[in-house]
Amino acid sequence: MISLPRTIPGIAVVVMLAILVACTEGSESPTTADELHERAQSALGRSGTAQDHQRALELLDEALRIDSNHVPSLRSQVRLLVRAGRDREALGRARRLAEVSGQASDQLYRCMLIERVERENPVPLSCYHDVVERYETPETPQIERDLNYLVALKLADSPRLSDQLEQHKARSAASKEDPNWLTDWIANSSRKEIVDQFTRIGSPAEQQ
Repeated sequence: MISLPRTIPGIAVVVMLAILVACTEGSESPTTADELHERAQSALGRSGTAQDHQRALELLDEALRIDSNHVPSLRSQVRLLVRAGRDREALGRARRLAEVSGQASDQLYRCMLIERVERENPVPLSCYHDVVERYETPETPQIERDLNYLVALKLADSPRLSDQLEQHKARSAASKEDPNWLTDWIANSSRKEIVDQFTRIGSPAEQQ
């Protein structure tokens, strides 16, 4: 407890108390990108209003000012921009995310955003081919190759899709880990349905 001399005028007391409060608040404010990202997620968990989304985007901007390569903040920012209908902004951030994370799933999401935003242009098959190659490297874990890999094959118009679908169904039946209905949906849906669905809600791996 800080005791204030009685000789200090009332207005000075108010000013000093304001300074003390400001110092206390400042010491509790987030100082890392991780903390700001957590606050953004909390903001989204409230009522999901437009104001909550805007506040979350502001917090993510702050996080990225602290660490421009913070992958969780970049990923959340891309998803929020898509939800807000700001697809071209999202595409720019998705390019950055794919560069920073180096993950095939982020590159796949970027390809789908390109196809969604630039519908008047030819389908970016070469983008999907690059994703397939990433998934087929020995360094890519089998668990990551599952549904995202199937989507990449589908959107790359790969002739290997049918064989991989059957293999995936066999693994799913044995492990009971992945729902076969999603595998069937990937096989039977149009590319527009897949692109629109997964750019709206996230990559297949995020739905498990």
